[in-house]
Amino acid sequence: MTRPVLAVALALVLALSGCGAIGGQQAETPPGVEDGRLADADALLSAHADRLNETGFRATVTLNATARGRLGGELRNYPVDRRQAVAVEAGGTPYGFRTVNRRAGASFDVWANDTRQYTRVRTEETVRYATASPRGVATLAGTERLDEHLAAAEYRVTDTDVRDGLRLYTLESETVTDAVAAMPNRTSAVEEYGATLVVDSEGRVRAMRVEATYRIGGERVSFTLGYTLETVGGVSVERPGWVGTVADGEDPQALAAPDRSTGP
Repeated sequence: MTRPVLAVALALVLALSGCGAIGGQQAETPPGVEDGRLADADALLSAHADRLNETGFRATVTLNATARGRLGGELRNYPVDRRQAVAVEAGGTPYGFRTVNRRAGASFDVWANDTRQYTRVRTEETVRYATASPRGVATLAGTERLDEHLAAAEYRVTDTDVRDGLRLYTLESETVTDAVAAMPNRTSAVEEYGATLVVDSEGRVRAMRVEATYRIGGERVSFTLGYTLETVGGVSVERPGWVGTVADGEDPQALAAPDRSTGP
């Protein structure tokens, strides 16, 4: 995986999303970054979640990959093409997110207050609903997904920049440590792996881009993950009208709580 491809992709993401001015220029390095390297991923991700909990945020996650599972009783590969948009108010609720799985032809709409989460699942044939406990901000901020890839390789700082008064640090992956664990289940080997992330001085992950080539079910396939922090602060999440269908007990087709693939 070539570094220039990842660097250009991150530059385009940041240019499109904007950084959002927060305070003046900062000289401190991000939490968890020491001596030009990511020394403590847990510290970075904890700061990422804490800062976003204070302000609220909007973020998008995209995933293109090949997974392997049982379809129609047969174990086989299938494509994953997913996009998710998340909006969270300061304090963690209310929040909402929409996940579209284009290959499967399904969409998941989620809204939650501080006591309950409501989900609507739509396919070409059906509309179903579910309720569950609200998710924590760390999950909504994508820390689980980010952590998988921060653990997959070692990272070093390759650039710093100041945009809109905010200092940004670009880190790139170096030695690969456990890339297989960051790929879909049943991956047998990872042949190429490259990742670039941009963080600000307070520890917010502004963007991350991962590209890999791996083997699953005897096939050589590709993996691309993108995370973009679109907005920090000033987020308002309205309750959708369809939530009343579930809250008032009018749902004729209850659905079991959705699995991890529907959420951040």
